[in-house]
Amino acid sequence: MTSPDHGLTTPPAHLSASIMCADLNALGREAKKLEDAGVDSIHIDIMDGHFVPNFTFGPGTVSALRRATQLPLHVHMMVQNPADHVSAFAQAGADLFYFHIESAPLPLRLGSMIVEAGMTPGVAINPFTPLAAVVDVPVPNVLVMSVEPGFAGQRWVPHTAGRVRELRASLREDVKIGVDGNVSEDNAVLAYENGASVFVCGTSSIFTSGDYATAVGQMRKRLQATAT
Repeated sequence: MTSPDHGLTTPPAHLSASIMCADLNALGREAKKLEDAGVDSIHIDIMDGHFVPNFTFGPGTVSALRRATQLPLHVHMMVQNPADHVSAFAQAGADLFYFHIESAPLPLRLGSMIVEAGMTPGVAINPFTPLAAVVDVPVPNVLVMSVEPGFAGQRWVPHTAGRVRELRASLREDVKIGVDGNVSEDNAVLAYENGASVFVCGTSSIFTSGDYATAVGQMRKRLQATAT
């Protein structure tokens, strides 16, 4: 499949369910429900109350989710000092470690630490950080924030699709571009058309429905229709 906008092959869509938006009283059962519904990974937001004005999960939650599901676990480190947490989250069972470029003054060193700990590195970028900050960071995953990080339920930042398109034209074709924040079906399609292939799904898609399998199937259907 080829996007009409950037001319590059777009890989199949990867749906990553944001566990922060699930029933927090039953995260293990929620993870199993999401696995049964057909999502590709679990996205776990880690917030320290400093980089963003909110607190969420820690390594203990990741460890518990690791016991509950076979899905890959993606930790999204919205923290001031991500390098301080690499070892703990690797030991907890995380598979992919996203760090924010805004809190990583030495991204090459941090990326190497993540790989040495046995995880895949990824870099996240806030909506108003210049894209040049991540273009030359040698990681296989880039996560474009389509809202300001910290809280669910925000509005999609309108320039997100253009940022995805610009990144897709600047990065190697094998680098996966994801979007995170108000990823509704319509917004996912818009991002997919411009080169994104990883979609962090939360309250705007999967978790608005009591039937996760139907919501996941509908999202895939919309994206597949876009690709044809």
